[in-house]
Amino acid sequence: RQLAGWRHRWSLVATPDLDGVMSALGERLERTLPASPAPTIVHNDFKLDNCQFRPGEPDRVRSVFDWDQATLGDPLADVGMLLNYWPDPSDTDGDRPLHVPGMEDLGLPTRAEVIARYAAATGADLSGVAWYEAFATWKNAVVTQQLHQRYVRGESTDERMAAQAAHPPRLAARTERLLADLPGGS
Repeated sequence: RQLAGWRHRWSLVATPDLDGVMSALGERLERTLPASPAPTIVHNDFKLDNCQFRPGEPDRVRSVFDWDQATLGDPLADVGMLLNYWPDPSDTDGDRPLHVPGMEDLGLPTRAEVIARYAAATGADLSGVAWYEAFATWKNAVVTQQLHQRYVRGESTDERMAAQAAHPPRLAARTERLLADLPGGS
């Protein structure tokens, strides 16, 4: 359901320079869609800047904000979304997720450590987590394209939206790299 919805959202803001690659990535995501575990409540925008941490305990989440997109669904979608925004020392300038500037200097665990901690805490099989990160990255490319197109059409005067144009091509390339390692992903 989500893939169809996001593919439609892309079709509404597609530009000739990106349409081929983004549409192909949507098809690859659909072709490699893993079997979902039992549904749970899914936040759908789970990231550090939607969390409040305990005073004096910066490694303990006290509450999570921005539940307006919550639904029932695949819990690994939230893991993929978190990874999509998580900085990692292995990131390069051409291949990094979107995250709040400065997060890379917080001493956060690596994405691999986050995955291992989640697996240990939940017992979940995360062998296909790259698909979920790729899906979240691709969705982020769609969202940033939507924001930029709103600016181009004059629906937003927020100058920050002009800069959003730089993100979709980079995020599409990141999605492609994440999918390349999946069976049937290339």
